[in-house]
Amino acid sequence: MLTKPCGLPTTTGVRTLVAAIGPRDTAIGLGIVLAPDGAPLRTALSARIASDTADALVFGFGLPDRCARPTVVAAALGWAALCAVSAFTR
Repeated sequence: MLTKPCGLPTTTGVRTLVAAIGPRDTAIGLGIVLAPDGAPLRTALSARIASDTADALVFGFGLPDRCARPTVVAAALGWAALCAVSAFTR
């Protein structure tokens, strides 16, 4: 699901990277869903914002397909922005 929009080849290394990102995002998502309001929820949302921002930076500078970079960066920053709005408008 992630490799094609990023223009990445389907290699063992790429599959390993994608397999690592999935559990990270799942764990952070569960933290968001299960955290009580207040500081715990803001912390979980901050983790999501940080990971999405890091994804935008890494993929924005590192994807081999330069044409895919803007789309992937926009998607990652979009999720970061959505989480930021939800974190700080409660």
